Amino acid sequence: MPLRALRSAQLQFVQIALKSVSPSLYVMPLAMGRVEDADPNYFVVHDGKLLLQRNEKAHIMFAKDLDGNHKKADANWAKLQEEAF
Repeated sequence: MPLRALRSAQLQFVQIALKSVSPSLYVMPLAMGRVEDADPNYFVVHDGKLLLQRNEKAHIMFAKDLDGNHKKADANWAKLQEEAF
């Protein structure tokens, strides 16, 4: 699949996914144990999950260790959900 078509498909996926996600969470702070809003223009689909970022700098920083940061974000999200209830 050409890169342009792949990017278009990803953007369509994001638009559909964002309709069911409110608020959108920014995953770099989740990797650090915080919750912040996200910008849907900065995203990656990793291990079947849509991961949103706040800005390009965070997007680049998160991508440097995608697996590690994703695991940290998932672990911190679970902790934040437990604390909320």
